Amino acid sequence: MTTITATPELLGRFEPGSPEWLATRMADDGPRMGGTDVATALGANTFMSPYGLAMVLTGQVEREEAGEDAERGHLLEPSLAAYFRKLHPEWEIVDHPGTYARGWMLTNPDALCYHRGRLVAGGEYKSARYRDEWGEPGTDEIPLPYWVQVMWYMHIFGLERWYVPMIGPGLEFAEYVVEYDPEAARALVEQAAEFRTNLLWGIMPPLDHHPHTYRTLRAAHPEIDEDLSVSVSDPVGVRYVKAELAAAAAEEELLGAKAAIADEMGRAKKAYLNGQVIATRRRNRGPHPHVQAVRNLHKIKLPALEGDPDGR
Repeated sequence: MTTITATPELLGRFEPGSPEWLATRMADDGPRMGGTDVATALGANTFMSPYGLAMVLTGQVEREEAGEDAERGHLLEPSLAAYFRKLHPEWEIVDHPGTYARGWMLTNPDALCYHRGRLVAGGEYKSARYRDEWGEPGTDEIPLPYWVQVMWYMHIFGLERWYVPMIGPGLEFAEYVVEYDPEAARALVEQAAEFRTNLLWGIMPPLDHHPHTYRTLRAAHPEIDEDLSVSVSDPVGVRYVKAELAAAAAEEELLGAKAAIADEMGRAKKAYLNGQVIATRRRNRGPHPHVQAVRNLHKIKLPALEGDPDGR
């Protein structure tokens, strides 16, 4: 059972990304953290890195503009809201009720659900380009960043259940339900608090391989001083040179591998290895198809080859 019973403070209703909305991300004692921020701090966000989030929360860079996935989700929200209402005619559902805070903990729910004037549940509208991270409808088997987000929201509002209506790649609708887990919520709060405290003490997360980390560092230094040169440390310099050489070698090998698989595929649409699809031929730009690897290629079980006993 949740232990929070008081309603969090309504800060207002703002357009996402507006100056007013961005202002709610900062409290008198430091940055506030929303559900997506918490998922990012835990390393569960594919679009944003912990280091990038830290740079945003400390005001060193601005938040990136919403990408295509976010734009698609925004455009599909009216359909998801109608679907949610169709499933639950017993509720009064308020879409985009505003930005709420409980101290430094922030929430921007897509929907709040009321029954006879009492808040009973929340809703978060999602669209999916792929279904591989979604389980059976009616379960809580949703992508981890979304699970963290709604668990955070439930903790702030003191709710037992949060609904996630979803529209899939084939425009099919489904609904998922996440139940409040007090131990998981407590762990999220502790880890988010530690992340935030580190920022207040000037302790940044380590650099990582996330694409957003590199984009963040590029954004942090947009200018070029033509008269300035630096001598980098030996470990950093050696790592960079080796990585560039390895990337060039890998690109050369990939082109050769694509040529070989294109030769064996001929006019075929799909290529199989031991009964598993590993590549498809698709048209993109230009008149000729190109070979494209399938998603989650790292999960493919490779056969053992001579001199390569594990197949990798």
